[in-house]
Amino acid sequence: MTDFVKDFMGYNFIWFIGEVEDRDDPLKLGRVKIRCFGWHSTDKDKQPTIDLPWASTVQPVTAPAASASGLTVGTWVFGFFMDGESGQRPMVTGQIPGYRFDENGLNGESELPRAARVEEGYPSAQSELRKQKRTKDITKDKSSDQLWSEPEEPQDALYPFVQTTASESGMLTQLVNRTDTGESRRTDYHPSGTYHEVTTEGDSITKITGDKYSIVANDNHVYVKGNVFLTIDADCTTNITGNWKINVDGDKEENIGGNHRIFVEKQIIQTAASHAVDLGNGTIKTQGKIDVDEVQANKVKDGDVELGTHKHTETGGTTLKPL
Repeated sequence: MTDFVKDFMGYNFIWFIGEVEDRDDPLKLGRVKIRCFGWHSTDKDKQPTIDLPWASTVQPVTAPAASASGLTVGTWVFGFFMDGESGQRPMVTGQIPGYRFDENGLNGESELPRAARVEEGYPSAQSELRKQKRTKDITKDKSSDQLWSEPEEPQDALYPFVQTTASESGMLTQLVNRTDTGESRRTDYHPSGTYHEVTTEGDSITKITGDKYSIVANDNHVYVKGNVFLTIDADCTTNITGNWKINVDGDKEENIGGNHRIFVEKQIIQTAASHAVDLGNGTIKTQGKIDVDEVQANKVKDGDVELGTHKHTETGGTTLKPL
């Protein structure tokens, strides 16, 4: 019975602090190799990393077997030995943020992401890229020379009211939660400069520095209560395999700097209380025919052709004659 009690896991609790030296677990269980201070030699020639035991990591119950641990080489961790004084079955229960120094032992910097520290002189890479790639002076209304610009990053981040989740590749999620002012914001950053942000006021900002693909397998409903301004710096092609219906309660205005071409395979049907087309110095061209059965000789005068309330005015090179 005495031997059983001594061998019972946790009976003789031994804890440790150490530094992660390897995370390439051959079993892909999220294990890491740790050089435990006071247990393993600091001389890697005498005790190389390969000789260190693999340490299991305790994962939150909210993320069971979701992924490997987020521990990186150089991170300080703490835990306990499941086999007590034997020290061959380490279990990591947490990490200890500290300072990282360069190879000369100088220029120490906190291991917390810069976006979480919000220190003057240490801007985060995401904030710097957002500032450098900020898009400005976008045409809002060409007819009135109105412009708009991408909003600047809010200056509401302040330690310790910032939580971040960062990856080694530069992906970062920043959550600003100012309990002192009530401000809150969530931003997801990509190292290319792409980001999505939801602000305190409920504004949503999405910037994509690469291509965007949006696929909807069923209906797509979009409701905009305010105005919509769409600016395209290149070409725009719209393909519709079904019908296209546009309802406009107010006026419709089109300003076209080049040619305007319309090709209709079947019929053009227009209904209006009054309709007038002024060609100016243009030309009417057709490979079909104009039905002139309704054209009355006394309705053709001074270059005008009238069909009831429908009038075409021609001042260019086209000549219309009655039958």
